[in-house]
Amino acid sequence: EVKCNAARAIGMLTSKCPPKQIDELISSDCIIPMVKMLEIAAFSSSADVGRAVLSFVEGVLQAGRQLNSGRFARALQEAGGLQMLQQVTEMSNDQDLCAKAKAILQSGF
Repeated sequence: EVKCNAARAIGMLTSKCPPKQIDELISSDCIIPMVKMLEIAAFSSSADVGRAVLSFVEGVLQAGRQLNSGRFARALQEAGGLQMLQQVTEMSNDQDLCAKAKAILQSGF
């Protein structure tokens, strides 16, 4: 439960932070645990956690584009983000969650 609450908080924070602050999150190694939280979204009914993590992924990718840095997308890829997004699209029963994960994958990630 603590991990789910932390994922929600980080997801919300990322959606409101300027790119430079997101860069600090990337530097603090929070990507790997956040990407792992996508597993909860793919294999359980915790769609709210999945939405928070997908918001985090979107925020990280958007910050990387704004800062003109591929480091953000690379960090997500190295953490297994592509595979986890794909699993969400294939395994989750939540159609909105699947659609959001597909949109992220199609956005050029």
